[in-house]
Amino acid sequence: MTKYFIEHVTNFQYDDYVYDRANQIKLYPVNNSKQNLINHEIRISQNPFVSKHLDFFNNTVGTFTINKPHKTLRIESIFEIDILSNLSKEIVLDSKQCWEEINNLKQNIFYYENFLIKDHSIVKNVLKELKEIDIYSHPFDLALKICDYIYTNFKYEKGLTDVNTEIKKLWEIKSGVCQDFTNTMLFVCRLFNIPCRYVSGYLSPKNKKFRGTGASHAWVEVCIPGNDWIGFDPTNNCLVDTNHIKLSVGRDYSDCSPVKGVYKGKSENKMTVNVSISNSKEEKFKSFKDLSPEQKSPKLEETNSFMSNLEVIQQQQQQQQ
Repeated sequence: MTKYFIEHVTNFQYDDYVYDRANQIKLYPVNNSKQNLINHEIRISQNPFVSKHLDFFNNTVGTFTINKPHKTLRIESIFEIDILSNLSKEIVLDSKQCWEEINNLKQNIFYYENFLIKDHSIVKNVLKELKEIDIYSHPFDLALKICDYIYTNFKYEKGLTDVNTEIKKLWEIKSGVCQDFTNTMLFVCRLFNIPCRYVSGYLSPKNKKFRGTGASHAWVEVCIPGNDWIGFDPTNNCLVDTNHIKLSVGRDYSDCSPVKGVYKGKSENKMTVNVSISNSKEEKFKSFKDLSPEQKSPKLEETNSFMSNLEVIQQQQQQQQ
């Protein structure tokens, strides 16, 4: 078991006052037999009421509104969590049984539409490059080979991709950060009919060899019948164990975005995200700076902030290393 103290802080700043804000947050760590959530607190400037519900993928989602004019917004998620080993001791079903069960999942509309359906635009190119991989091997072994191929042939490099980068482009440049490695592995696994999903969370900075540590992170979970979901990290070519802390799951990043929302006002937003991960309780986890409400602005002009929200999602993806 490994204990973590994590602080995830998102700050928004605006040149002028904005108002009538509606936000959604997915900052609630998974709490199950492999992750034991000890303490968790969400702190938001102006202290709005946060309503919680479960989404389609069983993620805990918080929603809140702030109607008063404001120039800043601060969202803090602070929690203590124990991570137990996620590694399965053995694969339960043999290759034939496993593929039979996966074929049965194709009849399940939930799995087909969300974890199996795929883009066929670059199938020929992908299959040509992966011709040495035995696609008839056990799904677990096949996922391992896909993970290794991406890690070996893709370069970890920041600043080359954004929220709109398609799989065709990723396959051409073979570069990116954790969400790009994850999206590529999702594509290939689905190409070979392996159900898989996107995972958003954190990666411990304790292992200096890992890429994308000390920040929000992304990896893949593959459905292996008999063993449930098993995590693969193509950014670091490893199975997910006690170094990974899971926040949410979905088809892709859009289902797992930590913070998104809309507001009224013409001001552009500047967003910063800071993640702190520690194995010991530090002073910053013991107190929270009280944030006072903003004063009302005399000049408020209404506009739709949908495009601004898309920019926020893109900024968060860039923060996800």
